[in-house]
Amino acid sequence: MLPPRRTETPVAAAPAPTKPGPAARKPAPARTPATPSKLAEKKPGKFRLLWTLAGGTSLTFATFLHLGLLGGAAFWVFHTLREPEKRVDFLPAARPSGGGSERVSVQKRAHQARTAPLDAGLKRVFAEGAISKLTLPPSADSFGKMPGMSSLGTTGGGLSAGLGKGGGFGHGNAPGRGFADGMNPGLGGQSGAVTFFRQEIRARRIAYVIDYSASMRGKREKLMRDELSKSVGQLSPLMQFQLIFFSGPVWFAGDQVKMDENHRSATVTSGGTEYHWEPGDIPGGWEAKGRKPKACWIDARREALETAHRQIHETPLVYGTYWITPLEMALAMDPAPDIVFFMTDGVSASGKDPQAIRAISQRAKSRKTVINTIAMMEPKAEEAMKALAHGTGGQFSIIRKDGSVEIVPPG
Repeated sequence: MLPPRRTETPVAAAPAPTKPGPAARKPAPARTPATPSKLAEKKPGKFRLLWTLAGGTSLTFATFLHLGLLGGAAFWVFHTLREPEKRVDFLPAARPSGGGSERVSVQKRAHQARTAPLDAGLKRVFAEGAISKLTLPPSADSFGKMPGMSSLGTTGGGLSAGLGKGGGFGHGNAPGRGFADGMNPGLGGQSGAVTFFRQEIRARRIAYVIDYSASMRGKREKLMRDELSKSVGQLSPLMQFQLIFFSGPVWFAGDQVKMDENHRSATVTSGGTEYHWEPGDIPGGWEAKGRKPKACWIDARREALETAHRQIHETPLVYGTYWITPLEMALAMDPAPDIVFFMTDGVSASGKDPQAIRAISQRAKSRKTVINTIAMMEPKAEEAMKALAHGTGGQFSIIRKDGSVEIVPPG
């Protein structure tokens, strides 16, 4: 049997595609403007990249911060700090003359003097083309009669007006004039230079050990009083001094001395206390019975110098001559003196005791004190006094009978 015949149904052919015409083309999409987000996506320039890598942003911030701080500080300085008040300093400047402790003491004293309130009674201060560096006198003085600054001499860059005899300011030119009828240098001497019988020294503390024995009468007495008054008149306000007088007994300027008629005892009244003196075991020597008075320093201010001037000329001479004890009292002062001016006209038992002289010399050197000695018209005292002076690094002078001064060199 024959298989059935497959019949195929013809499929119509698809129409051929035709090209679209111009009207059939789709329009191109419209361009949209770039948005900020797209602009940010752009890469930075080279300069900006380098500035960022170098920390430019932090540097700029730090610069403005510091400028702000500097501006604030300048504003505070100009509106807070003020020019210090100008004040007239009536105290001479301290001249260094020793260790640190002395400078501290000087500064403290100067500060107290500057801050002390002025007396209400003060009227006015005269000044003629100069800056005053004198300590003000007390209110009892009449400022209306005070001479102008032009009448006061100057030396060493400081004022050196002297204190005229009888009170008040004396006339000064160059070294100044003051005590002892206008012969002496007056207040001033900021340099600290002081002379006594041509022995010139510079020191902070000076002790004068002076012979007031009866044998000084006559020309010796006048020379001694005038030269001592002149030397004390040269002291400046920042210096200290003490006047130790001796014969048989020892006393300080201003003390009262009463010697009995037989010259066997003496009573010294010092500061309301009585001290008794009698001849000692050494022939010609004297010693205290009981305690001895203690020497204290006096500030070389105007009132003190006027008082010392009067005491130098009014203290009477007393019997006896023994100078070991007054030197011991001078060396016992606290602080120790820088210089001791020692003057006598007699040999006495003191100069005949080499052991006592060596002890005094050793004591002085241990306290770093220099002893300057003056023999008043007594050549026999030369050896002992020269040994004492040169043994402590001091000067020795002899006053001749004609009043001339001879400084004896070591050797």
